[in-house]
Amino acid sequence: GRRSSRSGKGQGRELEARQLRRGGCDDMDANYVRQVTHGFALMLLGWRIMRLLMINSSMGPMVLMLNMMLFDVAVWLCVQIVFMLGVASAIYSLVGSPDVTSTGIHTDACELLWISDYQTREGPLRTWFRALMLLIESTLTQEADLACVRRWSAYPTSMSLILAIFQLVSAILMLIMLIALMAKTFDQINEKAT
Repeated sequence: GRRSSRSGKGQGRELEARQLRRGGCDDMDANYVRQVTHGFALMLLGWRIMRLLMINSSMGPMVLMLNMMLFDVAVWLCVQIVFMLGVASAIYSLVGSPDVTSTGIHTDACELLWISDYQTREGPLRTWFRALMLLIESTLTQEADLACVRRWSAYPTSMSLILAIFQLVSAILMLIMLIALMAKTFDQINEKAT
């Protein structure tokens, strides 16, 4: 009798804990959506309030410059993404095959070389997307895994060359292009304002 009541209590507690976790997760998801929506609404409100500054003769051109520069960033981002798609495809073609993992990747190898293992679990499209995400992360952190690629890759020369070209073009040339676009926009609006 005692044993069955204990197991019944244990099962009841487990069921209650699962319901709490599930309820807490739903509440957390709703809370998260509410907070993100609230954050974006406040950001847009700030943007609308900033439009009021266009009335002022000294602040108006600055707000206009900001709007135009955001358009420049969007154009630059399109060019950057097209370039990254090509590099992600090149990396995928070198290390995306499941055969690469079967030839033996060392356990200390960087995450970029393990995307072939990711393909065996997730498929080719997600693997290619993973390579793209690793490139974006590499761009934002300004860290290329050149040492890892040279040491552990099955194609060290090709991979090193691709990553070096990516870092050169992405980190240097593309940023210089973005700065030049913004400077041109600044000069155009500044000339119109004076």
